[in-house]
Amino acid sequence: GSSLQEIVKEYAGDFEKVKKLIIKICSILEPIWKDNKIHRDIKLNNIMIRSNGEPVVIDFGIALDLGGTVYTTNVTQPMSWDFASPEQVLNQRDLIDYRSDFFSLGVIAYTLYYQRKPFGDSQDEVAQKFTAKNTSHTTDIDCKLNLFFKECFGISPADRPRDLSNL
Repeated sequence: GSSLQEIVKEYAGDFEKVKKLIIKICSILEPIWKDNKIHRDIKLNNIMIRSNGEPVVIDFGIALDLGGTVYTTNVTQPMSWDFASPEQVLNQRDLIDYRSDFFSLGVIAYTLYYQRKPFGDSQDEVAQKFTAKNTSHTTDIDCKLNLFFKECFGISPADRPRDLSNL
């Protein structure tokens, strides 16, 4: 198949197609989340689309077992800054949970629908916004994904939903 990065234009402005994809990705990740683990690197290049349209989540290289022992506490948080949650960007390790992946799914949905990143085009720009506790983003007033974006883009994981049933 192709990575989402390679076929991103196929999703431009298509609410139903974006919604269906995000729901399928969530169904793949849900057993992992229920097992108290998170992917931590959900991004376009880590989602492959098979020829039948089914997504496959790849690259669990920096996945985290939230119930496991943390051996390194003073290293930079591994992440892809353009899809990472505020707690990842700001290296707030104690705040990372499965809702960090929700945030990344919101960034994916936004990027697919609008063909641009929601919080900026550079790591510094994104970090400045998150440091200021700002996750504002531009949308069309009639976009059917606005509630989804609002829920996923909570600055704190506690501000995000426990599941994505409202999509």
